[in-house]
Amino acid sequence: MPRILHIITGLQMGGAETILYRILEKTNGHNNSSMVLSLSEGGIYEEKIKQLGVPVKSLGMKAGLSDIPSGLRKCKQIVTDFKPDVVQTWMYHADFLGGLASKRAGVDNIVWGLHSTIASLKEMKRSTRLIIRGCKAIAPKVPAKIVSVSLAGMEQHIQYGYPREKCLDIPNGFDLSVFKPDSMAKASLHKELGLDANIRIIGSVGRFHPQKDYRNLVGAFGQLQEKNVHLVMVGNGLSKDNAELAEWIEEAGIEARVSLLGLRSDIPKLMAGFDLLVLSSCNIEAFPTVIGESMCCEVPCVATDVGDSARIMGDTGICVPPRDSKALAGAIDKMLALSPEELANRGVKARERIGSNFSLESMIQKYESLYQELANKSSK
Repeated sequence: MPRILHIITGLQMGGAETILYRILEKTNGHNNSSMVLSLSEGGIYEEKIKQLGVPVKSLGMKAGLSDIPSGLRKCKQIVTDFKPDVVQTWMYHADFLGGLASKRAGVDNIVWGLHSTIASLKEMKRSTRLIIRGCKAIAPKVPAKIVSVSLAGMEQHIQYGYPREKCLDIPNGFDLSVFKPDSMAKASLHKELGLDANIRIIGSVGRFHPQKDYRNLVGAFGQLQEKNVHLVMVGNGLSKDNAELAEWIEEAGIEARVSLLGLRSDIPKLMAGFDLLVLSSCNIEAFPTVIGESMCCEVPCVATDVGDSARIMGDTGICVPPRDSKALAGAIDKMLALSPEELANRGVKARERIGSNFSLESMIQKYESLYQELANKSSK
């Protein structure tokens, strides 16, 4: 295998970070030919990646633009010392800084990673907007390839000014051996929450962020015609000490029917205990991994029509417009109106769809083929 240097913005919980970890987990047998460089300090995946035997270095950069000059110098030195055959960057900040540093270090095989859409450009922080504009300016010369996890996101970036001839679609893949049905999960979750067995559980998994639009989800839950349901919210910031979230829940009058579990390490088991998963994001999502993970657990989904949500679900779930709590509530009610057998059948078809179209093995094979192709070209 070629020597691969992965440069990523950070190693906190997130879609791109998870995919990087899965790739390293499955390919670490290739003579430890990978290294990870994180622009920011720490994160839940730093130790997990180290446990795989993959070296991890951190630049400890702070948010904003002030650290970029020193970050560029440090990054260039690490690239020079590691002598990678291919540099894979993940997300905008890493694309820009890692791409420039690698190019200055003499690396031509640079692969950028696109993991979001740019529909919400105006809503991003000023520093992030400037980084994206910088990426647009250097995209024709710096990356050899630009991998997008999302067809919708790829087309948006092309329209924005990224070179179409460099863009490549590699959708995220899911590990069906990790996310899978669990016949005991529902009973276990009901017991943990102190719920009667006849209560249906709607799950939401993610981090607390404006683009996740949890206010939309809370508003939709308050409008449900079906009242025999309970909402479980899991993720960083989705906890009882989140005053803003607590206020939305109180306004909707659903305090007794919501459980905020915060950050958890048993996501696959929790997901398998849901009857339905709901994604309420407004626009930043490119390829919402939480949908595919839920489908692997045979749990169907209702999602806002952002990024590739519809592409992932096919006819196993329902898509609705973003920022429309009435439409979201209607879709949830429609799914819950299905008989238990019909809903379970949707779940089975959902898992089959992931296995056929978005398997982890297929994704890894595409990345490995790309890295090998680039390395072979440079060796000729």
